[in-house]
Amino acid sequence: MITIKPIHAEYEDFLKEMLYQAIYIPEGEAPFDREELDEAHWKKYYAGWGKEGDIGFITLVESKFMGAIWARLFTEEDRGYGFVDTQTPELSMAILPAYRGRGVGTILMTRLLSDLQSNQNIHQVSLSVDPRNWVYAWYKRLGFEEEYFDGYSYTLLKQISSK
Repeated sequence: MITIKPIHAEYEDFLKEMLYQAIYIPEGEAPFDREELDEAHWKKYYAGWGKEGDIGFITLVESKFMGAIWARLFTEEDRGYGFVDTQTPELSMAILPAYRGRGVGTILMTRLLSDLQSNQNIHQVSLSVDPRNWVYAWYKRLGFEEEYFDGYSYTLLKQISSK
């Protein structure tokens, strides 16, 4: 049985691991060094959880972490990779490799989008994704639309309610 729990500050290490899992490294390229996640441009995605606008969930099965989805607001001065504006949270998500392909991502996405719309009164959510990553097509099927391309990745945007 899958359990979904809200993210709290004590899950910071797991969020850091999920961020690592979310970073796409094309086949044949050098692996990404986990220590780089301590750099400010990555750390802002998982550190200091519980800021205004933070929302996210983890999934567990039999007390084992499976994956996470979270969204966080960024500022003009400290933009995320999928930044659109200060009112649009940027989404991050990952499922541990052993649990991929089981519908966990869809469950998490449905929960997050529902909570953003109803509890946070958020109208849209963004993310950054490399178009070579298989998950790019999944996001497109879920209704995310291309906002812009920076030469490496797309910023995708999903409307979740009318303004």
